[in-house]
Amino acid sequence: MSRARIHCNECDSKATVTSTNKISKLVTHLYCQCTNVYCGHTFRLSQSFDHTISPPAGKHEQLVLGLLQDLPSDKRKEIINQLVT
Repeated sequence: MSRARIHCNECDSKATVTSTNKISKLVTHLYCQCTNVYCGHTFRLSQSFDHTISPPAGKHEQLVLGLLQDLPSDKRKEIINQLVT
């Protein structure tokens, strides 16, 4: 997997992150500076979480257990029997 690259929106040169400020669990502000000495643009980007593509390991089991616990006991036993056989 490659690292994300940030480009200056003024001159399209590479930019570097100089500092970050975590706003919440889902949003971080990235303070950036253009590496082009003739530009020198400084700017802030907002990085935010959008959605999960694949849940983290262990989440599948928790999801299944939660669904099973919400079922009536007879339905839960029926599903467990189907899984065992």
